Amino acid sequence: MATLLSQFEPARFVPDQVCKVALLGFGTVGSAVARLLYARSQEHPLQLTHVCNRAVARKKADWISADVVWTEDITHGYGARCNPENPW
Repeated sequence: MATLLSQFEPARFVPDQVCKVALLGFGTVGSAVARLLYARSQEHPLQLTHVCNRAVARKKADWISADVVWTEDITHGYGARCNPENPW
């Protein structure tokens, strides 16, 4: 069955409209999601801001931006409002 997706242009985004993302877990799935966020950063408005995981010192990756907050406290990323003017 053929798909019609090739007929559509890739979604465009306005760079000043950023959606901040926190990852809960940095194992196989979490690290793969982070790699996709970085590899395709020109195609989406998503910005990785927090990574929460056990044993952060062991999991910390040098290819992740220094601006990303690494924490073992799940309430750190969840409780922090990334954009207080528009929390939802």
